[in-house]
Amino acid sequence: MHEWQGHIRRWWIFTARSTRTVMSDYASRGELRPGHWLFAVLVGVGCALIGPYGTYLTMPTEFRFAYWVGTILVGFNIWWQLERLCFRVMRESPYLLIELAVIPPFAILNASFLYVLHESINRLLGMRMHADWLNYLVSNLVLSTIVIVPMIMLARHLMRQLRSRAGGDAIELLTQKFPPQLRGSRPFALAADGHYVRVYTTAGEGLVTMKFEDALRAVVGIDGFQTHRSWWVARDEVVDLRPNGSSSEISMTSGLKVPVSRRKRASVVRALRS
Repeated sequence: MHEWQGHIRRWWIFTARSTRTVMSDYASRGELRPGHWLFAVLVGVGCALIGPYGTYLTMPTEFRFAYWVGTILVGFNIWWQLERLCFRVMRESPYLLIELAVIPPFAILNASFLYVLHESINRLLGMRMHADWLNYLVSNLVLSTIVIVPMIMLARHLMRQLRSRAGGDAIELLTQKFPPQLRGSRPFALAADGHYVRVYTTAGEGLVTMKFEDALRAVVGIDGFQTHRSWWVARDEVVDLRPNGSSSEISMTSGLKVPVSRRKRASVVRALRS
């Protein structure tokens, strides 16, 4: 376990120092990447090896692998696209509620896909695969509720913990540039200030000679988010989000007021409610 934590820390420091940073992960969040497809393929291979629903005995090996990898990939893509749609429609809803909203349309679409697939296989290949749309619907509803959504929420929780632990070393890239009076303190807000970054910490505030993008990479291990293209805050120091004229602002425990751009407001609300 300690060895894996060491690998994670080293990877986090490397990405924080490189030009291909983990900030690109945040920018591309919501897009399907090779790692996501690889995970779905591995799940499909695992199902093929186990052969659930009698497929181990009724299907030839090659066909069983093609069947399970294909159906998992399609189901994975259906869930992902529905999740993106729900995020757009339910921007200010808690993350769990959004995931639960995905379940009914996913069950309907995936059940329909399986029904058409099985009917097509039966007619084209002369097989006798079970084809019952209602049964598929109920199975997808149950599987989504007791397996998929809990796994997604658990994965989010574990990733948040990993970021907090593994990012502890990356923060040194920022704190080593702190003025002497701020060293040893924890940053809870960053603001771009020309060629500098104004750092707000538990010991006060000060200017650091660093690009704002580099400062964002350094605090990636802290649970926080951008409120504006030139502002970042730690989530646990946020008191509330209030309207401020035509825009919004965040109040911090220190009394600091942080602007929230119109473009970032939806993601800020999501982050505060997740």
